[in-house]
Amino acid sequence: MSAVVLRAGGAEELPRTAAIAAVSLACAALALRSPGWTGAVVLVAALGVGLLASGRPSPSVGVAGWLGVTSVGTLAIAVVAATAPLLPLQRPGVVGIGLAVFAAFAEESLFRRSMFALLERWGSVFAVLASAAAFAVVHVPGYGWRALPLDLAAGVLFGWQRSATGSWTSPAATHAAANVMILGVSG
Repeated sequence: MSAVVLRAGGAEELPRTAAIAAVSLACAALALRSPGWTGAVVLVAALGVGLLASGRPSPSVGVAGWLGVTSVGTLAIAVVAATAPLLPLQRPGVVGIGLAVFAAFAEESLFRRSMFALLERWGSVFAVLASAAAFAVVHVPGYGWRALPLDLAAGVLFGWQRSATGSWTSPAATHAAANVMILGVSG
């Protein structure tokens, strides 16, 4: 029986193997959504597993690092939107695009800025997984239980971006791009 031991800098990390398995399963769920973009999922999974295995997120990655992490996440979402549009909606107008971007920033402010910061005291792995789970559950009323694995995988991706960059703005930018692409604006 193992207990979480509190110390001055926070709690001990969750077991690495469980965290790596969770990231891998989340990415597998994304891959099942559209087999055509497995390469992008493998890249995100490798980066996420590398981050979790290292145990040391880089809170100050600089502009180039932020752009790289944001680009990887946005590329993964772009491939999903291109190969398997999730929402069969008509192209929204300017107001619809604005609302999609606003919603993404509002959600990321809640999940990856506030909630992640509160959960991080128990380790970055816990913060990534718990904020992703909350993100997925909040979307069930709008998209149903069938979308839960995909929303969980997206939450893990956004959590990885938050942990890798030390900022909530990277997942917010990716989430905004995802909302716009999924609505069919970029396609």
